[in-house]
Amino acid sequence: AHVISPVGGNGINIAIADAADAGNALVPALRAADAELDAACRAFEVRRRAVSDAEQRSQVRAERGSLERMERGDPRPAWILRLAAAVPPIARAFGTRSASAIAIPDPSPAVLGAR
Repeated sequence: AHVISPVGGNGINIAIADAADAGNALVPALRAADAELDAACRAFEVRRRAVSDAEQRSQVRAERGSLERMERGDPRPAWILRLAAAVPPIARAFGTRSASAIAIPDPSPAVLGAR
């Protein structure tokens, strides 16, 4: 389990990516005769922990920056966020970068029903 701040809006995205990766990791282990479930769970955690930790660090930086601006009497979002809101191609680029960083995996054949 991990906690993602709502500041960046990526909590649900990471949860979906984690669910997809968990399915890919656990379905084959659950179907296997010897069910290597513990190993599959450890491998899943190793893969997803880096994504979650990076997002948490990013959220902490964003929250601290917002707090610093508010303490200076400037309640506006950071200049880069205002720019993204004003220029749709920049917002799309941020979205593409964010989706790539979250690393949502394709479903494995085992999840899709192949054995």
